[in-house]
Amino acid sequence: MDAPKPNSADSSRLCNACGLCCSEELFDFVWVEEEERAPLEGLGLEIYRGKDDRLRFDLTCRRYSGSCCEIYADRPAACRAFRCKLLRAYEAGKVEEADALDRVSEAHALIEKAGATLEPGQTLRRSTWKPMIERWQKEAENNTLSPRFAAGFLALLRLNRFLDVHFRDGAPPVGRGENPEPKAD
Repeated sequence: MDAPKPNSADSSRLCNACGLCCSEELFDFVWVEEEERAPLEGLGLEIYRGKDDRLRFDLTCRRYSGSCCEIYADRPAACRAFRCKLLRAYEAGKVEEADALDRVSEAHALIEKAGATLEPGQTLRRSTWKPMIERWQKEAENNTLSPRFAAGFLALLRLNRFLDVHFRDGAPPVGRGENPEPKAD
């Protein structure tokens, strides 16, 4: 069997169809280097320092619009360097464009399904999961778990498993999990 051939095609079609790295479903925030702070704030990003003393801005990125980054030429180094698992597989010739686009479409469908089950105040951000898990455990123990909340929680689990398998891996240059001290509005 022949080894996969690297895909030299432009990946912009795949990235423009996706946009998950710019939204809150894949990651909670993007780390920023000190020298990037002033220029990025000048472009409208709200940079803050988290509990870990690292600079960051929250996702969904306020400069992501439609399917495009409005500051693409001046985007942060972390954004410039990031390549999701699916994009790397596509570029390595392990996944055909049509299959990659199908995975992106499936991710968006799972996001829509999970989002439709959310209750007021809930989001798809990973940083909001701890209270949801605690609530699920408490309500399950007390036999008061609402079908809507249970369905939503299961939809979130399925979505995140799909994202872990096809889009996330390792320690990306953007943040996952609990978002230390999100900037207050």
